Amino acid sequence: MTTFESGAHYKMPSTSYHHGNLPEALIDRAADVIGEKGVEGISLRSLARDLGVSHAAPSRHFPTKADLLAAVVRKGYERMTEATMRAGDKAGDNPVLRLNLIVKCGIRWAIENRSYYLALMNPDVRHFADDDLKAALSDYYAMLTQAATDAQSSGLFEDTPTQPALLHGFAAVMGAQMIFTDDLISKTVGGVSDELIDEIADLIVPLEK
Repeated sequence: MTTFESGAHYKMPSTSYHHGNLPEALIDRAADVIGEKGVEGISLRSLARDLGVSHAAPSRHFPTKADLLAAVVRKGYERMTEATMRAGDKAGDNPVLRLNLIVKCGIRWAIENRSYYLALMNPDVRHFADDDLKAALSDYYAMLTQAATDAQSSGLFEDTPTQPALLHGFAAVMGAQMIFTDDLISKTVGGVSDELIDEIADLIVPLEK
């Protein structure tokens, strides 16, 4: 059994980089800071110091803090979408199993990428949504909608309209994500394990009718 440590802070591993991937290093570090201190802890100057680059280097890629925050959330949605789509692909031609695996991956992704998830959910960060971020969120929701529609075509919640069924499942997943990424609540409910995640996902998307 794999048990996720309640209240743990999951960070991207720090790596050396060249000029070509400084933007991604800035995004990763910004997500870490948001997870630890909130948006108020972010400044381009402090990020430059953390990464060992000149104070002017970040502004070449992100002229303002708003530009950086929009990039953080956009990158988070892109990574979450890619991860859940890869998980769903393991189901082959079984659409109900595909949706089930997407749910399981969505919960695990939030726990394993806690800083990014907290950045995604931070209202101050979401305030800086640009057109690219809105497109990334739209792509994520479209992927979930298609997966839910395909599952319904196979008999899952066939008597429930697609949108209420999808939003009910979406709310349940977000609730699990929020519980297990919140230090206090996660400890209060006894922490999280792989088995618990699977059981929650199987309640949201039953594999047997």
